[in-house]
Parts: sequence; structure tokens; C-alpha cells
Amino acid sequence: MRAFLWFGWALFCACFVWQQLHFWPLLPDNVPVHFGLDGTPDRWEPKRRAVIGLLGFSLGVPAVVTAIAWPIPLMPNSLINIPNREFWLSPEHRPQTMSLIRSMLLWIGLSLAWFTLAVIQLTYVASVNQERLNQPVLLLCLGMLLAFMFGIIIWYFKKFAKVPNADETWYRAAR
Repeated sequence: MRAFLWFGWALFCACFVWQQLHFWPLLPDNVPVHFGLDGTPDRWEPKRRAVIGLLGFSLGVPAVVTAIAWPIPLMPNSLINIPNREFWLSPEHRPQTMSLIRSMLLWIGLSLAWFTLAVIQLTYVASVNQERLNQPVLLLCLGMLLAFMFGIIIWYFKKFAKVPNADETWYRAAR
């Protein structure tokens, strides 16, 4: 699963670089950076400033979530709220628990990265074609992001809600 996670990050980075290289020469001098509820652009920025702002958005949001994942093992138990915390945060289980929480945050960061990549793609396409933002696709991407986030949070809480037996495969593999 970790290999798939890191492959997802590598693929995101490759798509991100391709997107920027592909669209830079196509973008007009003024790029829309905000759209109204009907998808019509209502605020523009010069191309360089718009791209820098969109890049900051695209990389900043997932970077913050991902950065939070790394110091997780340093957090005191009092700041971690999970079911069966006495079991999961006991000294013998804490490393596996921290690994699972870190993994969850990395997956959430990756999902946010892909969502922001999609939003920027929609913004660039609308800008190049001088048209409205494709709202059905934006709503589909938002729905997929929310479904994934709810799904991974529910999956992790269900995992922590159950205290495993020592012979369970997933538990032994995490040790």
C-alpha cells in the first residue's frame, strides 16, 4: 500500500509539471483566478501572478496536510483522539498506530493534491478557451474528494474501533 501511495505522489508530480509546461504558452495575458456561482470568471490576474498563486494553492494545501503527518510520532497521547486509545497508544502498539495515522494523513494529502490539480486544470482550460468553468466536472471532483476523505476516515476509525487478536494478518504485518 505504501508503494501505491508513493506512486500516486510521483504521478501527481509528473502530471503537475506537465500541466504547467503545457499550459504556460497557451494562457492569455490575464488569467481568471475566481469564478462566480455560475462559473463565469469574475476576477483576473496577470498570467505570472495567477500561475504563481495557483501553484501556491496546488502545492500549499497538500503540503500542509502532508507536513503534519511527519511529526505525528512526537505528539503526546493526550492530543490523539481515537477509539480504544489505551490499547492503540500503549507503548507496544504506539509505533503501529502512529504509522497508520501518518499513512491516513498522507493519503488525505494526496487526495487534496489531485483535487487541486483538477481545479487548476479546469481553470486553465476555461482561461485558454475563454469560457466558463466546467461546473459539472468541478462538482464531480469535489464529490470524489469528499467521498474519498469520508471513506478513509471511516475506514481508519473502524480499524481503531476493533482491538485485534495477535494472530490477525493486518495487525502482524503492521508490527
